[in-house]
Amino acid sequence: HLQFAAPADNPAVLNYRLEYTEDSLFNSNVLVLPGVSTALSRQVTGLKHNTRYYFRVAAEVLGGRSPFSAVSAGLSTAPLAPTNPQRVSSTTNSLTVQYSPPPVGGGVFVNNYVLEYSTVSASEGYRRLMDVRVSTSLTRTIPGLGSNMQVFVRVQASNNGGFSPYSNTSTLATLPGPPLGLTYGVTDGTRGRLSLRITPPSGTAPLLEYAVR
Repeated sequence: HLQFAAPADNPAVLNYRLEYTEDSLFNSNVLVLPGVSTALSRQVTGLKHNTRYYFRVAAEVLGGRSPFSAVSAGLSTAPLAPTNPQRVSSTTNSLTVQYSPPPVGGGVFVNNYVLEYSTVSASEGYRRLMDVRVSTSLTRTIPGLGSNMQVFVRVQASNNGGFSPYSNTSTLATLPGPPLGLTYGVTDGTRGRLSLRITPPSGTAPLLEYAVR
């Protein structure tokens, strides 16, 4: 969304011609915002993600067109979302995740990744990881979790143009602690068979299997 001021001599403007391009010198691929408008703010759509654009505007009156305004400083569009976070490693109280950057688009670099996590559900209870204020790292560790805890993780990227959408949410988990109890009984003494009753460890993540040794 762009805003600009009317000419100082306040002519009867019939239209503001808004041009934009990725070339700061306006020598190539110059686009013109379609339509006729005397509004001093315009919405430009259909731009490429993660791309720097330059803008200029001229007033059109009955006698012709004014010179163009000074070219705006490069304005960037926001990036697309990073890839889904994946588990790199985990302990009973922490989870290390990794993600990949969004497509480069027009070449504007991502200057921050915001990682959020929830131990409540995939749709609520999210907290922002505050280990650092700004980070371009593609690997982050979430500390202070419980054992066998289900953790929902999402990430978004930002540049000078704003924030990307969130990535899809990944459902991950910390390592479980040891089972809370084990009892057994003989089911067939002649064949040496035992029945085992395992009290599972506490936690919110579903357990996949037990290793009995």
